[in-house]
Amino acid sequence: MVYNIKDKVRNDVAAITDLDGLEKDLKSLGEYINSVSEETRQEKFKPTKVGIQRIGEHVKGVIDLGLKRVTAIKSNLPNSSPSSGSGYAASRVISFEKKSSSPRKFLDKVFAQTATAKPAKQNCKKESRPKRKNTFISALSPKRRKEVEELCSQMDPEVVDTIIPAGVEKIQFSPPTFIRKISSIPQKLRAKSRNIMIAAGLVPVDDPRSLRKVEQHVREGKLPQPQWNSRGRPAFIDLDDFREALLAKQRENVGVALDDTDIESILLEHANKAMVKAGYKPLYDGVFSEKTNANYLRLAGVFDDGIVVNKTKTKNATRRKKENSGRSAAAFALSIASHLSPCKKDEEPKYVNATQGSRLLIELMKNHWKCEYLRPVKRGLLFGTDDKAVFVTADGETKKNSKKELPKVLFQIPEKVIDFSTHGYVSKYDPKPKFQAGQVMRMTFTMTADGTLAPLFAQALRLSEEELPKDKFENGLYLMPIKGMALSSGDARNDDNEGYILLCREGILEKDIHALYDEKVFKPLVNLKRLKLGCAVDDVPDSHRAIRWTDGGIPQLQAITAEEAMDYYRRYKIDQNKHGSGRTGLEATCDLDSLFRTISTDTRSGNYSDYIPADNLVENVKKALAEAKTAGVSLKSDSKKYIKFFAERFPSMVAKGWNAQTFPKGFKHNGLIDANMSLWPDVEKAFHTVKRVVPQEEWDLFLEHFFELMTEFEDKGMITEETFDRLGFAKDTNVVGEEEELTTQADHMQRTMMLTHKFQLERRKKRTEELELQARERAESNKASERSLVQDAILCIQTMAKLKWDIAILNNVTVEEANKLLQDFKMHAYYKPALFQSLNREDIEKESKLTKKLLLAYIFISEFEMYPENGRHGLSSFNRAALVTKAWDHVRLGQAPKLTTFTDIAMELYPGENNAALQV
Repeated sequence: MVYNIKDKVRNDVAAITDLDGLEKDLKSLGEYINSVSEETRQEKFKPTKVGIQRIGEHVKGVIDLGLKRVTAIKSNLPNSSPSSGSGYAASRVISFEKKSSSPRKFLDKVFAQTATAKPAKQNCKKESRPKRKNTFISALSPKRRKEVEELCSQMDPEVVDTIIPAGVEKIQFSPPTFIRKISSIPQKLRAKSRNIMIAAGLVPVDDPRSLRKVEQHVREGKLPQPQWNSRGRPAFIDLDDFREALLAKQRENVGVALDDTDIESILLEHANKAMVKAGYKPLYDGVFSEKTNANYLRLAGVFDDGIVVNKTKTKNATRRKKENSGRSAAAFALSIASHLSPCKKDEEPKYVNATQGSRLLIELMKNHWKCEYLRPVKRGLLFGTDDKAVFVTADGETKKNSKKELPKVLFQIPEKVIDFSTHGYVSKYDPKPKFQAGQVMRMTFTMTADGTLAPLFAQALRLSEEELPKDKFENGLYLMPIKGMALSSGDARNDDNEGYILLCREGILEKDIHALYDEKVFKPLVNLKRLKLGCAVDDVPDSHRAIRWTDGGIPQLQAITAEEAMDYYRRYKIDQNKHGSGRTGLEATCDLDSLFRTISTDTRSGNYSDYIPADNLVENVKKALAEAKTAGVSLKSDSKKYIKFFAERFPSMVAKGWNAQTFPKGFKHNGLIDANMSLWPDVEKAFHTVKRVVPQEEWDLFLEHFFELMTEFEDKGMITEETFDRLGFAKDTNVVGEEEELTTQADHMQRTMMLTHKFQLERRKKRTEELELQARERAESNKASERSLVQDAILCIQTMAKLKWDIAILNNVTVEEANKLLQDFKMHAYYKPALFQSLNREDIEKESKLTKKLLLAYIFISEFEMYPENGRHGLSSFNRAALVTKAWDHVRLGQAPKLTTFTDIAMELYPGENNAALQV
């Protein structure tokens, strides 16, 4: 027997619940939604009036539809049973007429408050407090007194007495007093307290946000406000005073560009005068924000008084902490002590003319090893490697009275363009940088302590896949050897006097670049230096041990610590040392040398007149680019132009800052070699690589425990934090003086360490095994979670299917029309997700069958379709889409292979004798 769908409509309506209960449930749902939206509007979201009205209309449409159906059924079906009567009769009375009248008064009343932007709270009327006489308020002008009394009437009298002390006729808070006052008031009352202070004139500031900023600075440990006015904090220093301070600093450093540290010292000195006068303690290095230093540095650059500035990037708080770390300085000093090794008498160089710090270290190490003679690492085998990047642009510029188009090359530091503040003095000059399209070129340098520079090597980064196709360059790299791209003197020459430009596709592994550099440049350089010293390359004696220092970036560490690389370095006695995290500006030889400083100054000042390419190099660059094209490289015209211009000028740019005689300056500055003989390591120089004055007690503590520390460094290649704690070394402190511990185990975040040490090899192996185990456990957990997610997605789809049919049946509409109603209600979740996120299963169980399905479906919808980041699983958009697709496939193919449409799935979810009738 084929049942008519109209009979199913009538029977399902009766089966859901009694009509009175359904009507009650629908009304309750409206009230509940209204209460939630009311609460969230008041406390959380505060949407606009238009948004609230839109929410009300969407929800009202769904609930009103159900109420109309109930009213129609109750008014037309027999009273004996809501399920009695013929199917056709039921279908006629249930048929929906959009223009017919319906009981909307209840819903209009329910949602009237929702359409109001700021409805008044019910039963929240506060009893008026008796006015308390306050001499300060009485002395105010009538207009201001009225405003203050109105604000005070809303506050507890005890809080008012805290803000405005009784018996005081005239007072204005200083910044310290304001901080003490506002801190003693409960958090929820501070906003009103600020308004009272402003209205009463207790503070000179006329904007509550400025007062809030003072509190925020104190809580975050930033610079307090020594003074304030109607706009909040005035400028740290007057324009004229700033110019005079700059000129005085420039006279102290004639010919040297001022940088961010000079700017901060000027601000610090001037601000401390005001701080002490206002009752604060003097400030110290690091309290000024990066933006403040950057603004004043830019301002210094626009003065036309012979002031030269070097617009270097201001150091962040983490780097300042590391640069002032006594523990990091001690670890570095111990690492350079390991450069010494016992030897025979005739192998020990004289050290009578060495610096005091070198002679002290020699005596300490002789006592430590119980030996009579020591030798340092040979200068030609002491290396430092680092990178320097520039942003290259090249455009054609036609010179006056000349038809020839001359190339114009600009080099800029590839940093993010800072959008400086537009207020105060800076806005007068508006010195906004304008970057052109160009190419990032990263140069890698290796220097030796005897004044040798490795063959020139640079990388053209972020080239596209079209330029370096994957089918021809699987690893995304193409090396271009260029003959003649070398210095005229002072560098380590290879057979063809070549330099290298490495073309790099975007998205490649950085460690592959460093591994290629070591293979093509660093390892041949070590062999070359050993051969010149008369040492065999294959059988290296201890006397020709090489030591290399790197900054310890993650990709570089990955290349150095690879198993194959470690085997090579240990076999050929090349110790790989890493500088302490955040301290390369104090320890790295390349950063301390004039070469890097010259490149930085030129790229920021635009001084490129000395960058002149040699004639033979121009032809060699063209030939190298032609060979690259033959090999399959397809550079874009702009990329080719930028790379060509850079390669032609690379040697002249390096030559400008290179000086073989003064080159060991970087090695001397950090103590790797002494300043007198350029040979022995200097422990005093290394220990004092901190940007603060080292107390005598700290130096004495280091010398007291030197032998114990040195033993641990020899055993482990590092000094552990437990040892520093046990021996009483001060912990690192941030800019506000709070102690911070080093808890991470990642190599790149450690202090100075010897990467090739046996202990470090075992430590990394153990850590790798732990990480692999964690990855496997995480993968298994994700797999189990994925299975759970698939089941949840299936339930979501099934619930939505049932919901659409319930709406269709209840309202005698098609599935498409029911889907439209569902989408309308779905809009509510976009505007008020907190409604659905706040529901739990107990709330759902209390609702009727229809309401339960409705709410349950939208909980899943908000979880899988709209707000995954707030849901239980936190799926990304891509994974969420893939999950839902997988769930659909499971429903269609796993449960019912013949199902191809939503109607088929809905029929499958409604098993029973009426399935055939559902096709009507």
